[in-house]
Amino acid sequence: MTGSETSVLGLSLAYVLLSTILLAVLIWLPVRRLFKIAAILAASAAYVTVFFATQGLLGWSAPVAVPDRFQVLWTRVLEPNPARGESGAIHLWLEELDDANLPSGVPRAYLLPYSRELAGRISAAQAEIEKGNPQGITSLDTSCGKRIAVMSGGSAEKVIKKQSEKCVADGKTAVEVQSFTDQPTSILAVRSKRSDAFFSSQAPLIYFVQQANGQLELAGTGQSNGFKDIYQGAVVQKGSPLGGVLLDSFKILIDNGTYAAIMKKWALEKNMTDKPGLNQGI
Repeated sequence: MTGSETSVLGLSLAYVLLSTILLAVLIWLPVRRLFKIAAILAASAAYVTVFFATQGLLGWSAPVAVPDRFQVLWTRVLEPNPARGESGAIHLWLEELDDANLPSGVPRAYLLPYSRELAGRISAAQAEIEKGNPQGITSLDTSCGKRIAVMSGGSAEKVIKKQSEKCVADGKTAVEVQSFTDQPTSILAVRSKRSDAFFSSQAPLIYFVQQANGQLELAGTGQSNGFKDIYQGAVVQKGSPLGGVLLDSFKILIDNGTYAAIMKKWALEKNMTDKPGLNQGI
Protein backbone atom coordinates (compact mmCIF):
# COMPACT_ATOMS: atom_id res chain seq x y z
CA MET A 1 0.00 0.00 0.00
CA THR A 2 1.42 3.41 -1.00
CA GLY A 3 1.73 6.37 1.33
CA SER A 4 -1.15 8.23 -0.34
CA GLU A 5 -3.44 5.20 -0.09
CA THR A 6 -2.55 4.86 3.60
CA SER A 7 -3.43 8.53 4.17
CA VAL A 8 -6.82 8.14 2.49
CA LEU A 9 -7.56 4.98 4.48
CA GLY A 10 -6.51 6.68 7.71
CA LEU A 11 -8.74 9.67 6.98
CA SER A 12 -11.68 7.40 6.16
CA LEU A 13 -11.22 5.35 9.33
CA ALA A 14 -11.04 8.53 11.40
CA TYR A 15 -14.32 9.65 9.87
CA VAL A 16 -15.89 6.27 10.64
CA LEU A 17 -14.72 6.50 14.25
CA LEU A 18 -16.08 10.01 14.65
CA SER A 19 -19.39 9.02 13.06
CA THR A 20 -19.67 5.97 15.35
CA ILE A 21 -19.14 8.11 18.45
CA LEU A 22 -21.70 10.69 17.34
CA LEU A 23 -24.24 8.01 16.45
CA ALA A 24 -23.71 6.29 19.79
CA VAL A 25 -24.46 9.56 21.53
CA LEU A 26 -27.45 10.12 19.26
CA ILE A 27 -28.96 6.75 20.21
CA TRP A 28 -29.21 7.80 23.86
CA LEU A 29 -30.65 11.20 23.13
CA PRO A 30 -34.42 11.55 23.75
CA VAL A 31 -35.39 12.17 20.12
CA ARG A 32 -37.82 10.38 17.84
CA ARG A 33 -36.71 7.05 16.30
CA LEU A 34 -37.39 8.29 12.76
CA PHE A 35 -34.92 11.14 13.29
CA LYS A 36 -32.28 8.69 14.58
CA ILE A 37 -32.69 6.43 11.53
CA ALA A 38 -32.40 9.42 9.21
CA ALA A 39 -29.21 10.59 11.00
CA ILE A 40 -27.63 7.12 10.74
CA LEU A 41 -28.40 6.92 7.01
CA ALA A 42 -27.04 10.45 6.46
CA ALA A 43 -23.81 9.63 8.33
CA SER A 44 -23.34 6.43 6.28
CA ALA A 45 -23.92 8.29 3.02
CA ALA A 46 -21.49 11.01 4.10
CA TYR A 47 -18.82 8.37 4.81
CA VAL A 48 -19.14 6.94 1.29
CA THR A 49 -19.02 10.48 -0.18
CA VAL A 50 -15.89 11.40 1.81
CA PHE A 51 -14.11 8.19 0.79
CA PHE A 52 -14.64 8.70 -2.93
CA ALA A 53 -13.96 12.46 -2.68
CA THR A 54 -10.56 11.84 -1.10
CA GLN A 55 -9.75 9.38 -3.88
CA GLY A 56 -10.13 12.26 -6.30
CA LEU A 57 -7.49 14.28 -4.41
CA LEU A 58 -4.75 11.73 -5.10
CA GLY A 59 -3.97 13.07 -8.56
CA TRP A 60 -3.43 16.70 -7.50
CA SER A 61 0.06 18.19 -7.10
CA ALA A 62 0.85 18.85 -3.43
CA PRO A 63 1.97 22.37 -2.41
CA VAL A 64 4.67 21.05 -0.07
CA ALA A 65 8.46 21.34 0.04
CA VAL A 66 10.36 19.15 -2.42
CA PRO A 67 12.87 16.62 -0.98
CA ASP A 68 16.54 17.55 -0.63
CA ARG A 69 17.65 14.92 -3.17
CA PHE A 70 15.44 13.96 -6.06
CA GLN A 71 15.24 12.93 -9.68
CA VAL A 72 13.01 14.91 -12.03
CA LEU A 73 10.70 12.61 -13.98
CA TRP A 74 8.52 15.24 -15.70
CA THR A 75 7.49 18.86 -15.39
CA ARG A 76 4.68 21.20 -16.44
CA VAL A 77 4.85 24.99 -16.35
CA LEU A 78 1.56 26.89 -16.42
CA GLU A 79 2.20 30.48 -17.44
CA PRO A 80 0.28 33.32 -15.71
CA ASN A 81 -2.93 34.42 -17.40
CA PRO A 82 -4.04 37.81 -16.04
CA ALA A 83 -7.17 37.77 -18.18
CA ARG A 84 -8.40 34.72 -16.27
CA GLY A 85 -6.92 35.75 -12.95
CA GLU A 86 -4.46 32.85 -13.01
CA SER A 87 -1.10 33.51 -11.33
CA GLY A 88 0.65 30.55 -12.94
CA ALA A 89 2.07 27.40 -11.36
CA ILE A 90 4.87 24.88 -11.73
CA HIS A 91 4.11 21.17 -11.42
CA LEU A 92 6.91 18.67 -10.83
CA TRP A 93 6.81 14.90 -10.80
CA LEU A 94 9.75 13.86 -8.64
CA GLU A 95 11.28 10.69 -7.26
CA GLU A 96 13.10 11.10 -3.96
CA LEU A 97 16.67 9.75 -3.76
CA ASP A 98 18.50 8.41 -0.73
CA ASP A 99 22.09 9.19 0.31
CA ALA A 100 23.36 6.72 -2.29
CA ASN A 101 21.38 8.55 -5.02
CA LEU A 102 19.04 5.58 -5.39
CA PRO A 103 15.24 5.93 -5.70
CA SER A 104 13.51 5.98 -2.32
CA GLY A 105 9.75 5.56 -2.10
CA VAL A 106 7.34 6.29 -4.93
CA PRO A 107 7.14 9.27 -7.32
CA ARG A 108 5.08 12.24 -6.12
CA ALA A 109 3.63 15.35 -7.72
CA TYR A 110 4.63 18.73 -6.28
CA LEU A 111 3.20 22.21 -6.83
CA LEU A 112 5.48 25.25 -6.71
CA PRO A 113 4.52 28.92 -7.02
CA TYR A 114 5.34 30.45 -10.39
CA SER A 115 8.34 32.71 -10.91
CA ARG A 116 9.96 33.67 -14.20
CA GLU A 117 13.41 32.51 -13.09
CA LEU A 118 12.20 29.13 -11.83
CA ALA A 119 10.03 28.62 -14.89
CA GLY A 120 13.06 29.17 -17.13
CA ARG A 121 15.12 26.64 -15.18
CA ILE A 122 12.32 24.08 -15.19
CA SER A 123 11.74 24.52 -18.93
CA ALA A 124 15.45 23.96 -19.57
CA ALA A 125 15.37 20.82 -17.42
CA GLN A 126 12.30 19.54 -19.27
CA ALA A 127 14.07 20.04 -22.59
CA GLU A 128 16.98 17.96 -21.30
CA ILE A 129 14.60 15.23 -20.10
CA GLU A 130 13.00 15.04 -23.52
CA LYS A 131 16.45 14.77 -25.08
CA GLY A 132 17.46 12.02 -22.65
CA ASN A 133 18.96 13.98 -19.74
CA PRO A 134 16.65 13.06 -16.83
CA GLN A 135 18.82 14.79 -14.24
CA GLY A 136 18.65 18.08 -16.16
CA ILE A 137 22.41 18.64 -16.04
CA THR A 138 22.98 21.70 -18.25
CA SER A 139 25.98 23.36 -16.60
CA LEU A 140 28.38 23.05 -13.68
CA ASP A 141 25.87 24.79 -11.41
CA THR A 142 23.27 22.08 -12.09
CA SER A 143 25.69 19.32 -11.03
CA CYS A 144 25.04 19.95 -7.33
CA GLY A 145 23.76 16.78 -5.66
CA LYS A 146 24.48 14.68 -8.75
CA ARG A 147 26.82 11.70 -9.26
CA ILE A 148 29.54 12.96 -11.58
CA ALA A 149 32.18 10.59 -12.96
CA VAL A 150 35.67 11.91 -13.76
CA MET A 151 39.07 10.49 -14.56
CA SER A 152 41.16 10.31 -11.41
CA GLY A 153 44.06 12.74 -11.14
CA GLY A 154 43.03 14.84 -14.14
CA SER A 155 42.16 18.51 -14.38
CA ALA A 156 38.45 17.62 -14.65
CA GLU A 157 38.58 16.09 -11.16
CA LYS A 158 40.01 19.34 -9.74
CA VAL A 159 37.33 21.42 -11.47
CA ILE A 160 34.39 19.29 -10.32
CA LYS A 161 35.68 19.13 -6.72
CA LYS A 162 35.95 22.91 -6.73
CA GLN A 163 32.38 23.08 -8.04
CA SER A 164 31.25 20.77 -5.22
CA GLU A 165 32.72 23.21 -2.70
CA LYS A 166 30.81 26.03 -4.41
CA CYS A 167 27.58 24.02 -4.19
CA VAL A 168 28.00 23.63 -0.44
CA ALA A 169 28.89 27.31 -0.02
CA ASP A 170 25.67 28.20 -1.86
CA GLY A 171 23.64 26.01 0.48
CA LYS A 172 23.16 23.21 -2.04
CA THR A 173 24.01 19.51 -1.89
CA ALA A 174 27.63 18.66 -2.68
CA VAL A 175 28.53 16.93 -5.92
CA GLU A 176 29.17 13.21 -5.47
CA VAL A 177 32.51 13.01 -7.31
CA GLN A 178 33.15 9.49 -8.61
CA SER A 179 36.80 9.17 -9.68
CA PHE A 180 37.80 6.39 -12.08
CA THR A 181 41.22 5.33 -13.36
CA ASP A 182 40.41 5.97 -17.03
CA GLN A 183 37.83 7.59 -19.29
CA PRO A 184 36.22 4.39 -20.70
CA THR A 185 35.46 3.21 -17.16
CA SER A 186 33.86 6.58 -16.40
CA ILE A 187 31.70 6.31 -19.51
CA LEU A 188 30.67 2.77 -18.55
CA ALA A 189 29.49 4.09 -15.18
CA VAL A 190 27.17 6.53 -16.96
CA ARG A 191 25.84 3.92 -19.38
CA SER A 192 25.12 1.55 -16.48
CA LYS A 193 23.43 4.44 -14.59
CA ARG A 194 25.87 4.27 -11.67
CA SER A 195 26.78 7.86 -12.52
CA ASP A 196 24.55 10.69 -13.71
CA ALA A 197 27.15 12.21 -16.02
CA PHE A 198 30.80 12.10 -17.04
CA PHE A 199 32.70 15.40 -16.81
CA SER A 200 35.66 16.19 -19.03
CA SER A 201 36.79 18.65 -21.70
CA GLN A 202 34.70 18.80 -24.86
CA ALA A 203 36.95 16.94 -27.31
CA PRO A 204 36.90 13.50 -25.62
CA LEU A 205 33.21 13.89 -24.75
CA ILE A 206 32.29 14.43 -28.40
CA TYR A 207 34.21 11.29 -29.35
CA PHE A 208 32.53 9.14 -26.71
CA VAL A 209 29.06 10.39 -27.71
CA GLN A 210 29.80 9.57 -31.36
CA GLN A 211 30.82 6.04 -30.40
CA ALA A 212 27.80 5.40 -28.12
CA ASN A 213 25.23 4.66 -30.86
CA GLY A 214 22.72 7.10 -29.42
CA GLN A 215 23.03 5.90 -25.81
CA LEU A 216 24.84 9.07 -24.69
CA GLU A 217 24.46 12.75 -25.47
CA LEU A 218 26.49 15.88 -24.89
CA ALA A 219 25.07 18.16 -22.18
CA GLY A 220 25.94 21.69 -21.15
CA THR A 221 27.27 22.70 -24.56
CA GLY A 222 28.21 26.35 -24.83
CA GLN A 223 28.47 26.69 -21.03
CA SER A 224 31.58 27.48 -19.03
CA ASN A 225 33.23 24.23 -17.94
CA GLY A 226 35.71 25.65 -15.46
CA PHE A 227 38.74 24.93 -17.63
CA LYS A 228 41.24 27.53 -18.78
CA ASP A 229 42.42 27.48 -22.40
CA ILE A 230 43.73 23.99 -23.23
CA TYR A 231 46.58 23.80 -25.73
CA GLN A 232 47.15 20.54 -27.54
CA GLY A 233 49.95 19.52 -29.84
CA ALA A 234 53.10 17.44 -30.24
CA VAL A 235 55.88 17.18 -27.66
CA VAL A 236 59.53 17.07 -28.69
CA GLN A 237 62.79 17.48 -26.83
CA LYS A 238 63.53 21.11 -25.92
CA GLY A 239 65.61 22.79 -28.61
CA SER A 240 65.07 19.98 -31.10
CA PRO A 241 64.92 21.09 -34.76
CA LEU A 242 61.94 18.75 -35.10
CA GLY A 243 59.86 21.38 -33.29
CA GLY A 244 60.21 23.83 -36.16
CA VAL A 245 59.49 21.12 -38.71
CA LEU A 246 56.24 20.17 -36.94
CA LEU A 247 55.21 23.81 -36.64
CA ASP A 248 55.70 24.36 -40.37
CA SER A 249 53.72 21.16 -41.04
CA PHE A 250 50.78 22.42 -38.99
CA LYS A 251 50.86 25.74 -40.84
CA ILE A 252 50.68 23.91 -44.18
CA LEU A 253 47.73 21.80 -42.98
CA ILE A 254 45.90 24.95 -41.88
CA ASP A 255 46.62 26.82 -45.11
CA ASN A 256 45.47 24.02 -47.43
CA GLY A 257 42.28 23.30 -45.43
CA THR A 258 43.26 19.80 -44.28
CA TYR A 259 43.30 20.83 -40.63
CA ALA A 260 39.78 22.30 -40.82
CA ALA A 261 38.46 19.21 -42.64
CA ILE A 262 39.82 16.91 -39.92
CA MET A 263 38.43 19.02 -37.09
CA LYS A 264 35.00 19.26 -38.74
CA LYS A 265 34.92 15.51 -39.35
CA TRP A 266 35.21 14.94 -35.60
CA ALA A 267 32.84 17.84 -34.68
CA LEU A 268 35.66 19.85 -33.12
CA GLU A 269 35.13 23.15 -34.94
CA LYS A 270 34.97 25.07 -31.68
CA ASN A 271 38.37 23.70 -30.67
CA MET A 272 40.18 24.93 -33.78
CA THR A 273 43.07 27.38 -33.74
CA ASP A 274 44.03 29.72 -36.55
CA LYS A 275 47.59 30.30 -35.42
CA PRO A 276 49.82 27.41 -34.28
CA GLY A 277 52.96 28.15 -32.26
CA LEU A 278 55.60 26.84 -29.90
CA ASN A 279 55.07 26.62 -26.13
CA GLN A 280 51.74 28.53 -26.26
CA GLY A 281 50.48 26.89 -23.10
CA ILE A 282 53.38 28.06 -20.97
